[in-house]
Amino acid sequence: MPVGAGWATASISTKGVLTLTGKLGDGAAFSSVLTPDVDSDPGYRLFVQPYTTGTVVRLESFLAGGFSLAPHPTLANRRYLEQAPLTWKKAGVATDATYRTTFGPVSTVMMIDPWLPPVVAKGATPAITLATRLGLTGSSFGMGHSDTLSLSNGNLPTRAALSAINAVSVTTPLANLTKWKTLTFNTTTGTFTGSFELVDGALKRPVTFSGVLRQPATTVDPLIGDGHYLLPPLSGTEKTMGEVQFTRP
Repeated sequence: MPVGAGWATASISTKGVLTLTGKLGDGAAFSSVLTPDVDSDPGYRLFVQPYTTGTVVRLESFLAGGFSLAPHPTLANRRYLEQAPLTWKKAGVATDATYRTTFGPVSTVMMIDPWLPPVVAKGATPAITLATRLGLTGSSFGMGHSDTLSLSNGNLPTRAALSAINAVSVTTPLANLTKWKTLTFNTTTGTFTGSFELVDGALKRPVTFSGVLRQPATTVDPLIGDGHYLLPPLSGTEKTMGEVQFTRP
C-alpha cells in the first residue's frame, strides 16, 4: 500500500461545480469535475479512474465516494469537509512506475478546507502573513516523514522556520545533511514541492515531494500540510511513496 497522502486543489464555481486537481498517494495524477446535488449543504459524488494502460482506461481501478460540504465553523460564508471516507483500488501492471502489485479496495479519508492567501499591507489594510494563516504562534513548525528505510533516515529534518518572505529553512537538525528544501511554496493555492537526498553507502538517491498546505478549521487540529515523496529504490526500477507532514505546536 502507498504510505504517502494524496492531495488536490479544489475550486468551486458560482454554480457550485467542484473541480479537483491533484495526485493520489501513489503519485498518480487525477482531475474531476463534480456537479452538486440540490441539498442546502451541497453533496457530491466522486468517481475517478486515474490509471491507464497505454491509452485505455484501466478497469477495476478507481477512487470513489460521496461527501457533503458543511458551513465552516469560524469563517462566514465558507464551507468545508471535516472528513469523508473514499474507496481506492488499483489493478497493478508490471510496467507501472510505482506499486506494480494490485491493491485494494481500501478506505481512505478526504478533507477539504478553504484556503485564504496571505495579504500584503496596503494603505489601511494590515498585512496577514502565511504564518498567521497557518495558525503558527511564531515562525517555527514541525515536520515529519514516514520511514524511508535509508541509512539517512535519522538525518531528515523534524523542525523548520518560515521567513517573512515565506522561505522555509531547516532548523532541526541545523546541519541539514539530507539537503532538504522546498522548491515551491505557492501562497495562492497552498501547494508545495521540494526535495531531499538520501545516502546509502556510495548510492545517492534524490527524492522529490509534493503536497498541499492546510488552514485547519479548529485550533486543536495540528495538521497544516500533507503530501508524499517519491522514493527511488535501492535496486531495480519500481519506486515507492512515503508521507511528508507539516504540523503546528
